[in-house]
Amino acid sequence: MANFIPPGLITIDGDYEINTRPGREHLLTLKGTWDSATVTMTAYNDATATYTSVDGGSWTADSETRFVAPSSTIRLAITNDGASTSIGVTLIQIVP
Repeated sequence: MANFIPPGLITIDGDYEINTRPGREHLLTLKGTWDSATVTMTAYNDATATYTSVDGGSWTADSETRFVAPSSTIRLAITNDGASTSIGVTLIQIVP
């Protein structure tokens, strides 16, 4: 597992933890060469001290999604990477 500070690229299978601002809206952008990869987002659950799934938090192609961070950490897991997988990740907090 690696701490990840967007913007940046994810290229290999693994877990990438990103700090967020709980209760604040964020915009996550995933764009690049997927080569059969899947990116799944989970969020740290303070009550259970585990990561739990996020509704609609799985992608296999370029995506932009807005979400309210449920905790201070989300995890992006990449699986099924291919030889040319290179996905750019941007995460910004949306300021009202």
